[in-house]
Amino acid sequence: MDMAGKGRPKTGGRTAGTPNKANHEARVAIAALVDGNMNKLQSWLNQVADGIPKLDEAGRPLPGEYVTLPDPAKAFALFTNLIEFSVPKLARTEVTGKDGGPIASESRGATSREFADGVAARMLDRINAIRSKPE
Repeated sequence: MDMAGKGRPKTGGRTAGTPNKANHEARVAIAALVDGNMNKLQSWLNQVADGIPKLDEAGRPLPGEYVTLPDPAKAFALFTNLIEFSVPKLARTEVTGKDGGPIASESRGATSREFADGVAARMLDRINAIRSKPE
């Protein structure tokens, strides 16, 4: 029997494992906000990643001159922070190689950009799969 403290049995309230309605409603509202502003969010992330160039009098970008410098790492951090609101965090799992040793890996010649693009694509696929599941 669960104790509510000082030797009294627990009475009332949510049972263990029952989803918190307020948290669920907040997640739904945030997901709707994100979905409704996806074009803006994508534009903002692109601006952070690619920078905002200075423009000449005719409105054309000046090569190599920026109002805001490109920062792909910050754009990725912003993206990962944002998805935490609509995708539940997963428990960390330690992965080791044979008999607890190091993991063997091999390079297949992908550039760091190709690797990052692949990781981002897999993350988006996973996010979409999780978000499409009914709760």
